[in-house]
Amino acid sequence: MKLATLLLVTSAAISTHSIAAEWDGIPVPANPGQGKTWQLQSISDDFNYSSSYNNRPSQFTTRWKEGFINPWTGPSLTEWNPGHVWSNGDLLAIQAHQKPGSDKILMGSITSKQTVQYPVYVEARVKLSDLTTANNFWMLSADSNEEIDVLETYPSSRPGQEWFDERIHLSHHMLDHSFDPFLDYQPRDEENVFGTWYWESGRSNWRNGFVTIGVYWRDPWHLEYYINGRWVRTLDKYSYSYRNQNG
Repeated sequence: MKLATLLLVTSAAISTHSIAAEWDGIPVPANPGQGKTWQLQSISDDFNYSSSYNNRPSQFTTRWKEGFINPWTGPSLTEWNPGHVWSNGDLLAIQAHQKPGSDKILMGSITSKQTVQYPVYVEARVKLSDLTTANNFWMLSADSNEEIDVLETYPSSRPGQEWFDERIHLSHHMLDHSFDPFLDYQPRDEENVFGTWYWESGRSNWRNGFVTIGVYWRDPWHLEYYINGRWVRTLDKYSYSYRNQNG
């Protein structure tokens, strides 16, 4: 994947490390390599401005568009809805509600107008929702056939959801939409590529505070995942490694 679009979707409160002075001094945990330094890009956003449906300031519209990266309205019962994304001068909120008189779920989603390319480190500071729907921060190719999941998690206090509530999913996908149903490959535990679901001993959920999560996309084959400033997983062309699953 040479170019990727950032996609924030479903329920969360998010602020990204950005050009704003409040983020100065927060280190990037990934090593850019000998003789190299990190530089913030204009796509960075702290969402320290008010924004709502039909009232989008230039700080928002220059970086983001409402909805998915293409006209797709969402999977299954999902229906992307621009009224479910807003910011209050401090945080970006992405919400979900049941559509009145329907079994569909209205969900927020925004997509970056600018694309990024390796080498790049992307990171978000997120407070997860208490819903069984996914909280996502992805990078997607223009054709949606290649996907890097910076954040994918299904936090919920609902009984029976404890396993998902304790874990964050760390992976990427190679898809082929020319088939029906489409083909989806991802390296995962079931294929002896371990570390897909990250959890920490003594942590019952990830909902009770903000989580900082990022990915260093170093080259076409190399991904490094970081949670709260610590390295937790690397996927490379022919190898992988991950932090002790007890955290």
